[in-house]
Amino acid sequence: MLKKLTPAAFVALLFIIPTLSFVFMPDEFLENENRYRGQLPKLTLSSYKDETFMTRFTKWYGDILFGRTELIRFKNSVERFSGKTETGGVFDTGERLAQIWRDPDMRFADKNIDAVNTFAAQTSTPVYVILAPTSQEIYKDELPKHAEVTSQLDYIDYCYDKLSGATAVGVADTLLASKQDYIYYRTDHHWTSLGAYLAYRDFAQQAGFVPTPIEQLNAETAARDFRGTLYSKNLDTSIEPDEIDFYFADNEPPLSLAAKDGDTNATADSLYFREFLSEKDKYAAFLGQNAPLLEIDTGYTGGKLLLIKDSYANAFVPFVTRNFSHITVADPRYFNLDYRLLFNPDDYDAVLFLYNVVSFSDDTGIIKLK
Repeated sequence: MLKKLTPAAFVALLFIIPTLSFVFMPDEFLENENRYRGQLPKLTLSSYKDETFMTRFTKWYGDILFGRTELIRFKNSVERFSGKTETGGVFDTGERLAQIWRDPDMRFADKNIDAVNTFAAQTSTPVYVILAPTSQEIYKDELPKHAEVTSQLDYIDYCYDKLSGATAVGVADTLLASKQDYIYYRTDHHWTSLGAYLAYRDFAQQAGFVPTPIEQLNAETAARDFRGTLYSKNLDTSIEPDEIDFYFADNEPPLSLAAKDGDTNATADSLYFREFLSEKDKYAAFLGQNAPLLEIDTGYTGGKLLLIKDSYANAFVPFVTRNFSHITVADPRYFNLDYRLLFNPDDYDAVLFLYNVVSFSDDTGIIKLK
């Protein structure tokens, strides 16, 4: 039987936990959550009066709290045991985790579609758009009963119907038809390499080039212990970790990649950055860390592709390199310049916007292209 906590023991706990929190303060970068922890705020008279100091202090202390991850895991476990199916913005089906998405702001969708239409009107280069559903839509039948979610298929149809001067590339039907295959990670919000390949094949059909048959590619399982972004919110260790697969063709020609981040250029000879396979954020093995602009000389013959994207495109790029000699990968979230100072759409043979539904519904970078 548990003994009653004495006042002296309670007071001791009040001192022990903060002491341990300061002694074993975590690194500035919280690897499991893939973010930097809050900074200790400076106390001023104004921040005390308007209560911003206490708000920031509470956030900072929550980030350094001793045993933070274990406490969150315990809390989530208790909630799951009690029958709760939503934890930290994530559905837990017992077999996979799915990012919860509902009630998007359609005015935001209109703004992003208008930005794409304006961009397309200012170039003679063919413009294509892929809006990819997430696993919430593909595995909707596995979600808890009475789960309140918004139809991503309806959202995609709404956006595609409003496109003007850009060609919609539908990938949802293909993904739904292949839902029994390993096309989405169980613990992360991205699609797998196989899911990205299916979208690549649909893009090839619309853009008029011949995709590389998957039978001609060699798959390498580069990692078997990937626990992604959804796991970081949910911390359910009973969900099977994911595999990360790389695809190669025989006799690949030499490739060069230059990542441009302001005045800094980093170069590489591969699209796969294996050093990230030993870190928490293993998905960064696709194209490396986020950069405003990547310039890729593929070594293959073909035209030039401008790819404007979110992180769903990172696993897509290794496939499309075999059909273009040069690919510019632009992520508007990370640049604030007029895009015409970075690239000229008229210099390319095709432009592709590739976003998943969730990121497109709240992305503030696309509007910069207007």
